[in-house]
Amino acid sequence: MTSNNSASTEKDEATEGNNVRKLKPLRPCHNLEQHRIYVDALNNAVEQGGVTNIALSGPYGVGKSSILEGFWDEHPGAIFISLSTLGFSQPAASKSPKSSDGSISPQTNQIQKEIVKQLLYRKPPNELPASRFKRIQKPDWKQSLVVSALIGFILTIVIAAIGGFSKIPKVCDSAWWEFGVKFVCLWLLLSLSVWFASKYLQGTVHLDKFTAGPATLTLSGSDNGNDDSYFDRYLDELIYFFEMSTCRIVVFEDIDRFSNWEIFEELRELNKLLNNAEQLQDKKSESDKNEIVFIYAMKESIFEPQAVPDTDEVAKDNQDRAIQEIQKANRTKFFDVIIPVVPFVTHRSARDLMRKELNGVSPKVSGKLIDRVAKYIPDFRLLRSVCNEYTIYARFILGDDKLKLDPDKLFALMLYKSVHLKDFERIHLGQSKLDEVYRISLQVRDDCIRTINDQYDSLEKLLDSNAEAGDIRERASKLRKMVEWVAARSAENVESFSVEIDNYDYSEDEIEAHSFWSALSKMSSNQPIIVRYQYGPYSNQVNLLHFNKADMEEFLGKSIFAAPVNSKIRNDIDSKLRELEHDREHYRLATMADLMSDSSATATSAHTAEPSSFAKYVKTLLGSELAAALIRYGYIDRNFVLYTSTYHDIFLSANAMTFRLQHMEQSEMNVNYLLSAEDVRQLLSDMAIEPEEFARPGAYNVAILNYLLLNKVKYRGHFEAVIGSMLKDSNNADILLQAIFTSDTPSYNQISLIDELTPRYSRIFDVLVGLRGVPDDQQVGYVDIVLRSVSSDIDYDTSLLKEFVEKHYKAMTTFMDPIADKTVDTLATLMSRTGVKFSDISQIDSKLREHLIENGCYEVNRHNLEFVSGDNQAALDVLSWNRPSVYAYLLQSLEAYFAILAEDKSGKLSALAGSADTAKVIADVVKLDVAGNTRAEDSAADDAKLGDSEAFPLLSNLLASSGGNWSIDLDNLPAGCWSVLALHDYFALTTSNLLNYIGRRGVDDALVKLLKRHSAIENQEYSLSDDKYFELAAAIINLGGDQLSVDRRVNLVRSIGRDTPIPTYLITPQKGKLIGSLIKFCLITDTPDAYRLTDGLDWPSRRYAILSSSEFVNYMTPELIGGDTLKIIRSGSIPERIKQAIADELISYCAGMSVTNLEQIVNYVRRNDNLHLNASALAWVTSQGMPSSLIFPLLIRDIDALSDWDVLEVIGALDSPYRDLVAAEHELISIDTTDNAYALFERLKQMGKISSYSRDESKHLYVVRTCTSSSH
Repeated sequence: MTSNNSASTEKDEATEGNNVRKLKPLRPCHNLEQHRIYVDALNNAVEQGGVTNIALSGPYGVGKSSILEGFWDEHPGAIFISLSTLGFSQPAASKSPKSSDGSISPQTNQIQKEIVKQLLYRKPPNELPASRFKRIQKPDWKQSLVVSALIGFILTIVIAAIGGFSKIPKVCDSAWWEFGVKFVCLWLLLSLSVWFASKYLQGTVHLDKFTAGPATLTLSGSDNGNDDSYFDRYLDELIYFFEMSTCRIVVFEDIDRFSNWEIFEELRELNKLLNNAEQLQDKKSESDKNEIVFIYAMKESIFEPQAVPDTDEVAKDNQDRAIQEIQKANRTKFFDVIIPVVPFVTHRSARDLMRKELNGVSPKVSGKLIDRVAKYIPDFRLLRSVCNEYTIYARFILGDDKLKLDPDKLFALMLYKSVHLKDFERIHLGQSKLDEVYRISLQVRDDCIRTINDQYDSLEKLLDSNAEAGDIRERASKLRKMVEWVAARSAENVESFSVEIDNYDYSEDEIEAHSFWSALSKMSSNQPIIVRYQYGPYSNQVNLLHFNKADMEEFLGKSIFAAPVNSKIRNDIDSKLRELEHDREHYRLATMADLMSDSSATATSAHTAEPSSFAKYVKTLLGSELAAALIRYGYIDRNFVLYTSTYHDIFLSANAMTFRLQHMEQSEMNVNYLLSAEDVRQLLSDMAIEPEEFARPGAYNVAILNYLLLNKVKYRGHFEAVIGSMLKDSNNADILLQAIFTSDTPSYNQISLIDELTPRYSRIFDVLVGLRGVPDDQQVGYVDIVLRSVSSDIDYDTSLLKEFVEKHYKAMTTFMDPIADKTVDTLATLMSRTGVKFSDISQIDSKLREHLIENGCYEVNRHNLEFVSGDNQAALDVLSWNRPSVYAYLLQSLEAYFAILAEDKSGKLSALAGSADTAKVIADVVKLDVAGNTRAEDSAADDAKLGDSEAFPLLSNLLASSGGNWSIDLDNLPAGCWSVLALHDYFALTTSNLLNYIGRRGVDDALVKLLKRHSAIENQEYSLSDDKYFELAAAIINLGGDQLSVDRRVNLVRSIGRDTPIPTYLITPQKGKLIGSLIKFCLITDTPDAYRLTDGLDWPSRRYAILSSSEFVNYMTPELIGGDTLKIIRSGSIPERIKQAIADELISYCAGMSVTNLEQIVNYVRRNDNLHLNASALAWVTSQGMPSSLIFPLLIRDIDALSDWDVLEVIGALDSPYRDLVAAEHELISIDTTDNAYALFERLKQMGKISSYSRDESKHLYVVRTCTSSSH
């Protein structure tokens, strides 16, 4: 390793003539002055007795190899074993080097193998003749010929001994000559054969095993399947090596690179075995130190534990630290002497060394770069290697200076190459980590720009929300128009006005002040507002208008009373918007270095999926502080690929070349890559770049498109290629257009691009409306330009256009000013297809406005409704005749139409006016309801019974929103909607309509409600048949009392005006007054059949029928009234004539009646002076067991109506003492009665039954003396 002094002593001057620094070797270079102390220490340690394991310890790059080089100069026989070329993909596991079965790890075995090889192959084979390691040697022709001749001679003797010569043809007659010739020829032939065989088969044929029967002899020294370590397996070879060698010092370099301290245990054990071997002990002498010494060049941290052994995973921290300290102390057990090497290169001194190494290098590297990165390279060999590589690269890459590259950036890339060799090679493939960092930086930059655009739009929305009612001046204008409109209703012309709020009078000029609208926004809905306006020729007349806030909101809209935009808030927002524009431009031009220093720039790791700062992401991805620093300070930037190879016939600038390599060739889009006009011109003029290459996403760039827009004629092919590609690749085209309209692209270029795309690009509206971070007024201008030149041949995507146009149309000249006739139809069709609804259609230019009205492109609100209706009413049946297109549109917007009518407090608006087209409108609305109903059975036919208004919500709203006194016939309307018409009382209550309704739907609740609201039915059919009349009348009459009162039913049937009685079989009996009312008003014939309808009903129902009947007394029979005799008699409302008729036929009506009931009847008759019982009745009731005391008063009362015979018959039927009056069996009879019986007694006296009578008032008795008694 080269030391500090060695670096200073080497010549650093540039080569004369071309001023190029000489390349400096990387091999170790011993410096006597610097390293003497270490060499002496090693010598001292080696000479000490018993010292066999010596450690030369120090970090990488401190000069251990240079020290050992000086040691070798004094000990040329020492053996140096270097393991720096022995590589493993994974280091040995530090916490458990040995396997669970006690065998050594594969890595340790591999290291042993390498040590054995380097030791044994160090000596030539002839010095180790007994070694089992057979090695290929340089051929010795003399020796080979002698051996071949000897083998041939032996083989010849063997052949001669077994009689082989006899097989050879005879060559001469003499036996000795023949034997001699055959022997010599065969010997020569066999010798040559053996020689040729040994020459051509040497090293290619091996005899591994020899098998004879069941026995197998292994001849090879193969170690396959042997689990012994190399040291154990070849221990005898190692001992033999040192036995045959005079070397007693072995130096191990770079053995610490594997972080495997197990090998040190094996080497120490080997050293002990070697020093204890008897073969080597025999060579010792008292004066000769024959110990074998191992010297280890190693780092001090080799024994630093990487992890705590997992024998106890829950070990406490103090136990872990104890184990660590014990492992650290192991190094003192391994070595007999440890010689530390003091580092001379640190992160602090590396800067000065780097300056010295770069002295004389051209082009010169800046001191700022050295100051920033030297601390990351505290290894002198690496530092010198970087300087050497920079020298070579600079000759080729910076030599001609065509690309005007930066020497600092080249040196930075050499530094990166020194620690990222593999990644540097992948730069040429575009797959390096630097390429990934660059790509991620573009994503991070785009994310930052996207975030800024979102913030920009949010601020603009905030501004809009504060100013949704518009500018204060616009508000004031609307208020003036309101005052003028109200004054015009009184034929007064407003000259000036003022508004009083909270006892403060605001003049006409003050209504444009912020304070006025702020005060107005804080008012309650019912708080009074007084408007004073002057009118007249001299403005000397004043009128007052009284409003409240709710009134004004209804006229002007609620939004106008929102709090106005505070100028300070607007200024603050505008200031923030400008800041965002500045930040966006900063990110658009941001480099990787800029993003590294920006804490808000975040990237998401593909491994963790968690966001982190871009700087942290870069450091984690590259894995080194050096690489991160080179990017952070801008020494590795987007041009890094230009510093990795040479480029010939360069036509492009470095910036343009980077764009081509990094983006065009990699198809990596970077729309914001900064290219100058000259850069773009070079790219477009480069014959090596085809125009089609500009049609790829990698060539999408703001600068290129701007240049092409300015030079369309010259580069028409390139321009069309780009536009054509954008039309096909909408996703990438959207990104490019977003960048174009948010960059500092001149407005004329933006307009030119819009003009080019409008007739060809279907997504032009979605792109322009979807722009992020663009001021609203600019965005409105872009869309306005497109609208003026829309093509009828393009099917535009308009998913975002509707809301945008509805919000901003008042700021678009397309709608406010006249446009070309050929565009009117196309634009109106586009607006219709898009579904745009203009809130104020009256503001649209008249030519376009009519087309928009025809296409239904207006919001259904009161203002628009009044405007499109013109002088006509806004009723649908009126518009159906006068404005069919408006009617058709409103038919599709009924919900909004009904909402307008619902908000109308004046009562002037009505959905239907009762015109000739009313039925048509209702039929059309019914069709909409049926089409929108989800029940299949409801929409199967026009006469489907859809139920109530829930099945016809539109029709129900239509009728509810209608006023006026009108009705329609049902003939031309589907039966399904009749119930809704009935609920809203909009069909005529005629016999025809009712018959149709009842015939199709019966008498449902809707019809009942209609009947409740009417007292008469109009009979338009003068020839109404009896059957139809009976059907209608019966349907009404048979309604329940809970549905319709009896009086209403009867009156409705009577209003039909028919005198024909209704057959009683059509009537369904009901409790109450129904039957009686039908009888009373002659709707049914007053016959027993009519009264029989009351069978099964309660007594009040029958009583009312009796009372209502004028003929009941004539057709009344005991069978007809059944058990109601007592009820009739006792009823206070039934006429006396009916009761007398029953009394006259009392025997028939009361036959079978209980004594109790009969007694009640007799008592009732007794109390009622208008009722009389004839003699037979009196006699019958007496016979039925009635008390004589009850019958006798009736006889007294009705004596004048009875004949003498009847009187005698009744008295004879009575009990004593009453019957004694005519029996003549007693002289005196006492009659106990309070009734006046004088008439009866006079009658008996005349008849000769009694002679006298008198009354004892004190005892309430009559004393009667019979005639028989007097004769005695």
